[in-house]
Amino acid sequence: MARPLRFDYPGAKHHVYNRAPNKQPIFLDRFDEQTLLDLASELEERFGVVVLGFCLMRTHFHFIVVSTEGRLSQAMHWLTNAYVKRFNRRHGRRGSLFEGRYGNVVVQDGVYSLELFRYVHNNPVEAGMVVRAEDHLLSSYRSYLGLAPTPEWLDTSYYLGQFDSLDAIRDFTRARTKHPKIVAAIERGGEILGTKEFQEDVVRRAKHAALTSSRLAERHDDPPSIEDVVAGTMACMPGSREEILQRGFGATAPCRAVAIYLSRTLCRTTLAEIASVFGISPTGVSMAVRRTAERMEGDASLTASVAEVRGIVASRPDRPAM
Repeated sequence: MARPLRFDYPGAKHHVYNRAPNKQPIFLDRFDEQTLLDLASELEERFGVVVLGFCLMRTHFHFIVVSTEGRLSQAMHWLTNAYVKRFNRRHGRRGSLFEGRYGNVVVQDGVYSLELFRYVHNNPVEAGMVVRAEDHLLSSYRSYLGLAPTPEWLDTSYYLGQFDSLDAIRDFTRARTKHPKIVAAIERGGEILGTKEFQEDVVRRAKHAALTSSRLAERHDDPPSIEDVVAGTMACMPGSREEILQRGFGATAPCRAVAIYLSRTLCRTTLAEIASVFGISPTGVSMAVRRTAERMEGDASLTASVAEVRGIVASRPDRPAM
């Protein structure tokens, strides 16, 4: 099954979430919950990702964020990996914790983002954990109502600006939605939540952001290696290392095309060096890069994949972020 597309650009508002497989817990106690929130507090400084809201459940989490620099992929890769490492170390376990990559949906302002606000904060109510959203201690809703201190890293200004009073926030959150189709869309997930015009604009902006990021990366003082690109491609796209490095004519897996393209545009290596790794001629590298660039002009899925792999490569350990 194809993985969901990843759209991001500076200023995009996102619903991000992840869960454990088979309804297993991702938090065993309050220390675990605070660990994830402590890590979330670093997202803005590290990646320019501003948290507008959150809700932690036993088996999953929700965040509403703004990706001010278009680096959500790097941010979530770091957040989930850092949390899993700490969770495993503390509880003496190994292996993955989440069922897969995080989910994210780009969300339009207005009614769409308001319905998301209600949906996220009502999660504990819908799950039968509490009677009222404000009774759940592990969400941002209590901060919005003034029932708990607002963490420095939680930006409440956007949503507070949508309401006339705290009572209006409470009334809205408790009320039954007037937009069941929007709520159904939130529950389904997907890539973009908004009007058709908004969806088209997201694709255009994400494409522009990917191309801009490419130009910046080409000028970076500490470029990645081809191995960094291969590892990033494997983390983001379907396909094995063997498929990426398959030699000879006819090796056409999308993951291979992306790896060759980014090796040429991100790595400070020669055509001959790239050709040697991927088992084709230097001319073949040039042709593959050109074909991928041409496909990106009309293929939103490919453009999103390239942008996500680039983001993962940029967040590789012990190197400055792009």
